[in-house]
Amino acid sequence: MKEQQKVLINPKLVFLVFGIIGGVYLAYLLKNVIILFFISFILSSGFRPFVDKLETYKIPRFVSVILLYIGIIIFSLLIIGLTINTFINQLESFTNDLPNLVRTILNSINDRLPEQINILDGETIDDIVNSVNEQIKNLNFTNVSDLINFSLQNLGEVGNTGVKFASSIFTLLFSVFIVLVVTAYITVRRQTPFENIETYIPEHSRAKIKKLFTKVEKGLGEWVVGQIILMLIIGTITYLLIQIPHIVGVDSYELYRFALLIALIAGILEAFPNIGPTLTLIISLLLGIGTGESLGVLMYIGVAFIALQQLEGLFITPNLMNKLLHLDPIIVILGLVAGFQIHGLVGAIISIPVVITLRVILREINLEKLNPN
Repeated sequence: MKEQQKVLINPKLVFLVFGIIGGVYLAYLLKNVIILFFISFILSSGFRPFVDKLETYKIPRFVSVILLYIGIIIFSLLIIGLTINTFINQLESFTNDLPNLVRTILNSINDRLPEQINILDGETIDDIVNSVNEQIKNLNFTNVSDLINFSLQNLGEVGNTGVKFASSIFTLLFSVFIVLVVTAYITVRRQTPFENIETYIPEHSRAKIKKLFTKVEKGLGEWVVGQIILMLIIGTITYLLIQIPHIVGVDSYELYRFALLIALIAGILEAFPNIGPTLTLIISLLLGIGTGESLGVLMYIGVAFIALQQLEGLFITPNLMNKLLHLDPIIVILGLVAGFQIHGLVGAIISIPVVITLRVILREINLEKLNPN
């Protein structure tokens, strides 16, 4: 008889497998904490070069961080002060016009559908418009005070939902506070986060991991600074592009009434490479259709926004960010979908720096294989 083969299981391998599974499960339970720390690390990566520079002028790091925070607050308040009234007016105009905008857009789509497709008949369009009108009928405000009063009134009316809303707001504010404190703490220290944990890493691997960590931190820092500048540039240019037909006196041009709203959308959506500019173009064209713009104006919007995308891709982004930060659109889409699935909007936003981090790590691993010495 043949002897039975014995299967020997290495205990270390078993502990390793269970350790990995346990680590993944623990990371899932602590995902909120990990996300907050990762956001803090991203921000500190962007702040550290400025603090390091100020330190060369004998300015203490703690003072540098305070000055940086004060500068950000002043700049934000300045932008808000210059735009808040226009924003409120345009938001009021948008909410008041929304039913008509929706009707015009749906009618335009319906007119171009084949007769066999009867999914947007007049009755369906009326139902959709009435539903939109019902949702926004109480959204009448002309200034910040009215907006706050509306929020407070509805907060009291919705009972338990209001409590949940208040809880969500408190959680958001607390999370922001934690992020700012942790970011300041990391930035103030001359040591990078890696130097605080390197004693737990095998000595023969420290140099390689430190080099990798430094490149990740540098890449994320460049991304943060570049992204903020890019959002401001694209938002400003978008505002000007929407205003140009109004400035040159194009007849019956109404889209300029929403120029600031579109610019804000364009700036925010820049956080999502490749996808953001396309969404901005679609939103602008839909609003253009809703306001009854001519075919010539719609063509101008399309050409202008496509030209802006090309300008951004060829000149603006390359001068703001390292080539290493240029991501394939498919990877971006997959990252955004995965991030949104894991942790909603916050997950989608931080998915890009996560992808950048993974790309830096994989690139270094490949370089290590090609140049082992």
